[in-house]
Amino acid sequence: MKLQAHRDEKPLPICRVRPDVPAALGGVLERMMAKDPARRYQTPAEVAAALAPFTTPAPWVQRLPTPAA
Repeated sequence: MKLQAHRDEKPLPICRVRPDVPAALGGVLERMMAKDPARRYQTPAEVAAALAPFTTPAPWVQRLPTPAA
């Protein structure tokens, strides 16, 4: 039964568990966990781009030198 539920039932939306989570971030998470693989992000780059608006660079990242061209 537990495996069947995992396969068939949508997870509880994160915004219902954590109301402080922005709705748009909840949408990203729902898409990442979509039951239909075609509805999920298809590449890690798509996931990174979808999550980018919710991140801020760590201060030490801004201090790293840029590679020479």
